[in-house]
Amino acid sequence: MKAILWGGLAFLALLWTSGAALLAKAVHWSAKRMSAEPTMTFEMATSSVVIPVWLAAWFDPIALTTIMETMQDMLGSFSSVLPTIGMVMAWLIPAIWITWALGMLILLGLFVVGTLTLKRVQKTG
Repeated sequence: MKAILWGGLAFLALLWTSGAALLAKAVHWSAKRMSAEPTMTFEMATSSVVIPVWLAAWFDPIALTTIMETMQDMLGSFSSVLPTIGMVMAWLIPAIWITWALGMLILLGLFVVGTLTLKRVQKTG
């Protein structure tokens, strides 16, 4: 039974740590991309969108053009704020690791409670 507890602790700790590391890396990458000057505008990206032939029957070309123009307008007005958002997102990385540490403390606390409960059950049994 102790092996199950230790294995569960190791698995959950690995899962929690890898999730936090992945999230921190994604936030770091996003913050870096938002802080940098855009290398490709949204207009260039949307002009290169090609719908595969087998999907062309499902899309109305006029509706797709309207959607792309709307997205261009929205992101055009949003692009001036991107560097600021990138700087703010950089502060999320310490918050992610603080949350990770709190989660690990909770996990460790649950492990201690489980171990003590297991010892108590083994004494009475």
